Amino acid sequence: MAIVVLDKKGRILIPKEIRDSIGADAGSVFIIRLESGKVILEKVGRPSEVFAGISKPKETIPENLDKFAEKVIQEWWKKKEST
Repeated sequence: MAIVVLDKKGRILIPKEIRDSIGADAGSVFIIRLESGKVILEKVGRPSEVFAGISKPKETIPENLDKFAEKVIQEWWKKKEST
């Protein structure tokens, strides 16, 4: 258990020990929900893990799969909004 403080921008820092224990690092994706008055933070993975298989690359697979996944999601969202 750790005590954390919410900053002016509404952010909290997940202590390193907890991040390490769940394998979270920069770019990890989480689901946050309210459950019986408690804030639940659930690690989903990285964008490249979460959205694997959504799009087939038209070119060779890029080195940075997370950036590629973010780009694919943005393109998908734009198409969805335009329909």
